[in-house]
Amino acid sequence: MSRIPRVALVVLLSALALRCCLAVFDEMHPFFPPHNYVDSQQIHQGALRMLRAWTDGSPYPPISPGRELSTTLTASVYRLFGPHPLLPRLLNCAIATVALWAWYEMSTLLCGSTADLVTLVLLAYWPSNIFFSSQLSKDALFMLCLVVSLLPALRTWNNPPTHAGGGFHALFAIGVIAMVLLGISRPHVVPLVSASLLAGGTAAAIVHRGDRSRVKVCAIGCAWVLAAAAAFMPLSKLSKRLLGTSTAMPEIGSSSKTSPRHPPAGPLFSPAELSEYRRSRMESEQRHSVQVMDRRVETIIFPEAQFKSWWDIVWFLPKTVLYVLYMPLPGFYPLEGKTSRILAAAENVILLLLSAVALSGALRGPKGPAMLSLFAFFFLMVPCLALLEFDLGSASRHKLVYFPAIFPFAAWQIADSFRRLRSR
Repeated sequence: MSRIPRVALVVLLSALALRCCLAVFDEMHPFFPPHNYVDSQQIHQGALRMLRAWTDGSPYPPISPGRELSTTLTASVYRLFGPHPLLPRLLNCAIATVALWAWYEMSTLLCGSTADLVTLVLLAYWPSNIFFSSQLSKDALFMLCLVVSLLPALRTWNNPPTHAGGGFHALFAIGVIAMVLLGISRPHVVPLVSASLLAGGTAAAIVHRGDRSRVKVCAIGCAWVLAAAAAFMPLSKLSKRLLGTSTAMPEIGSSSKTSPRHPPAGPLFSPAELSEYRRSRMESEQRHSVQVMDRRVETIIFPEAQFKSWWDIVWFLPKTVLYVLYMPLPGFYPLEGKTSRILAAAENVILLLLSAVALSGALRGPKGPAMLSLFAFFFLMVPCLALLEFDLGSASRHKLVYFPAIFPFAAWQIADSFRRLRSR
């Protein structure tokens, strides 16, 4: 890793300070209604129960799926420093800042100087990133695990070394650990990450097919990726068994007689199964919201959608992708004078313009196996997650993970435009 330039270091420190200040003020005087902080409350209460189990020597309480790592990390902070939510929130701010640095390093490798700084600025001052990474949530850790799982492979595909030394294997081992941790919280993301990295590794081997040593290194890198893809599922199941994960756990604030928020679902191998999954998730989310918050979820995505054939899914994809990526937009979605929707709409206008800039950068900018992997990751993630998303609120948080994949393309285009203006 190269030394961080002073300007980038200033951006990183300011990003950390901004997130920490937001965490402190939001903890003292919340900016939004209580329903915007339900996940934070559930992690806090789950960590308190886990801390009591550690203290009393009693069995672990059941943990809601996807929150195993964040709940355990929060409970560990509480054990060391006391049970105050502000402390893990500040830790999340630091974790998010490390993730920003990792994206900066990746952009340096793929796009060069100036573009890397643009990528960092876009991520550091992205309002949703600032807000959600300063919360007591799993988002900051998830963002870090994702970029760390991508970085070793993209570094190799960009310029394969002629020999796989100790440093090479150490970096890939870190990437495997990050991918396994990623799989504990989001198991459906790991196959998509693996597929995109394998596509890039194959392309790198083809590009360097005349150099057997580099082809061998690419093959070793692909083997590491396959090892991570094979290891995450058994290790994820083991961690869930040790931590007492329960898919039938009633959420915080609901009675033991209520239905679980996240009903178990089997493999989604048919349109009917996908329809049933979406329907059950929407109904359980509505029940949970009514029981816990005494309100209905108002941002459900296409509750009437039913899939009878694969063609129904094909026709459904464009509009749900548009909703998941860019809604709410002014004029296309009712804002109803709500502050959170107005702020989200303003941000989404900028993201829509940034997507157009990223498309230009992808067409005109640097090409190569590493950029192919990043591009493939984004275009695999978007349709797959769009079919599973059922609420704009959760979709806006999940977007923090995969949307940064197009930032290096947009950053290259912006940096190139600056260079052209300066040369005139």
